[in-house]
Amino acid sequence: MRMFREANEQLFKIAARYDYFPEDAEVAIDITHWPFYGDSESDEYIRRTKPGRNYSWAWKYITLAVVGTDTPLILVVLLVRDKSKASKYIRWMLRLSRQHVDIGRVYLDAGTEFYNSDTISTIKHFLNGMARTDLRSSYYSYGVGNLDEDSYYAVGLESDKTVKLRNSGANEPMDDYTYFYTNLHPEEVPPEELGKAYRRRWGIETDFRKIKRDFLAKSGSKNPALRAFYFNFAAHPFNIWTVTNILRAEETGEDLSEGKQVTAGELMQAIEDDPRDLQIPTEPPKTRQVFEDIFDADWAPSDAD
Repeated sequence: MRMFREANEQLFKIAARYDYFPEDAEVAIDITHWPFYGDSESDEYIRRTKPGRNYSWAWKYITLAVVGTDTPLILVVLLVRDKSKASKYIRWMLRLSRQHVDIGRVYLDAGTEFYNSDTISTIKHFLNGMARTDLRSSYYSYGVGNLDEDSYYAVGLESDKTVKLRNSGANEPMDDYTYFYTNLHPEEVPPEELGKAYRRRWGIETDFRKIKRDFLAKSGSKNPALRAFYFNFAAHPFNIWTVTNILRAEETGEDLSEGKQVTAGELMQAIEDDPRDLQIPTEPPKTRQVFEDIFDADWAPSDAD
């Protein structure tokens, strides 16, 4: 975690220099999976996934990324050990992220991990939050847990995509709607604007698929420290890719919202083809201590390490 933060510090400074971070940033918090197909009981970090996926077990990572910009930037990645402690992960992530950005809104992905009073209260303590809900699993009163019903709102918007894809009427009329749970007052933000704002977080979901395809190392290890290192290491070149395109757009005068001019493949090929001697200096004591902490940790051994 410390290595990831230190490695990205210069990238965040470059992004800030080119006015990447808005005055009130919008951030998305997600839990993303790294599928695991081995012995599910080999490590406590390997968690069961929701039905319907093409894998049953996975390593899970909770992430915080800046969205609502022309291209996302990942600020924090944490390995999830106990999803019931989502509020603690979120509290830590928000504190770390506020060192770089002033956060105006938090968008949570749909998922039962986020729908409890502790998580919602944590976000409210920092700022305004908004989450997408699945009606089938979250058809409750406006108040969640011990939260005041008068301070939270469920908002339903008809989904044009769902209606157009179906030739006949819905078995349940409410199936045609997407639902949001928020502490923003309806008079402050109209429902249509709420849905439009939430869609700004969808880009990071696409980018996580790109991270897994283009940047994430292949590994069969059951060592959670090694897995966490690999996933953070994959997020780092993704951020390099983002900053590369920020600089490229500045040089050419192109609008970054129209798409990235440098592809992920081109970036990785450029890194591999770079003829310059890296001239790596002697390892600093702080970095050496981080590596020693990782490899001296009492993790379960793996033949695939």
